[in-house]
Amino acid sequence: MKKPPLVLYSANTLLAYKINETFYKGLHYVWCTPVFDGRKLTKLDGGVPPSSSPLEIYETLRENVRRKDDHSLRIDANRTGIKRGAEKQRLQGAITLDQERSIHRIVDKAGHLDFSL
Repeated sequence: MKKPPLVLYSANTLLAYKINETFYKGLHYVWCTPVFDGRKLTKLDGGVPPSSSPLEIYETLRENVRRKDDHSLRIDANRTGIKRGAEKQRLQGAITLDQERSIHRIVDKAGHLDFSL
């Protein structure tokens, strides 16, 4: 019997998507899991914590964007991750220092809707 293909899930913001499309030639770096809703597993099943569950990431970001939460830890983490990724890409020679600076400016100016999924 043929094994079904592995399906992987992830959640990424619109801002991260646009930056990857614009600066990284459409190459996207994402963390994936074979479980969409980590709440459906127990710790014995090797559960997925809320910080890594695509559904819970989506729900948190959706609510933070809807309520225009200026102190959202999830949005702050996404900003930090995008900037850290830009630095890594520059250090690997994939983008220039000017491009890294442009990414930082875009991230710093991003509004709540930019963190939609």
